[in-house]
Amino acid sequence: MAIIDIVILVLVAVGAFIGYRCGLLAGIGSICGLLAGIVACHLFGDIAYDVLCRHTDLEYYLAAPYTGTILAYIIVFLPVYGVFWLAGRSLRAFAASLKLGGIDHVGGAVFGVLEYLFATSIVLNLVYVIAPYSAIFKSSHLAGGLLFEFVMDIAPFVWGANVFPNLA
Repeated sequence: MAIIDIVILVLVAVGAFIGYRCGLLAGIGSICGLLAGIVACHLFGDIAYDVLCRHTDLEYYLAAPYTGTILAYIIVFLPVYGVFWLAGRSLRAFAASLKLGGIDHVGGAVFGVLEYLFATSIVLNLVYVIAPYSAIFKSSHLAGGLLFEFVMDIAPFVWGANVFPNLA
């Protein structure tokens, strides 16, 4: 078994453990909060920056307008993310009160594995872009290299890209 196979298996185990502890509903709440926070930053980030500039002297700070823009986006992002995070935690507590906590935990483990595999796929595809002839892409022996190919294909598939790395 190659190092990359061990890394993938460890990340799957970590994702399952963390997902199990957090639960499916809390995980979905966090992902929804992340997406909603990004959308809110795109919609209201510039408005928040203008408001901050009107009520403070941000435009005179070192590295302006970068610092003010980042601060404004953080001010927009955190409350939106927090609302969704709290909603996910509240739904998790509600599910536990209905004696559905076990299902939430198992769903969270599956969600955690998928989340970690997706992140691993992003990193591996980035490495492939930088060094496509790296030995890492030929070293996997677990399941005849099929697990590695599966992990590599996750991110392009989720993004809807019709291009997959040629690992043959």
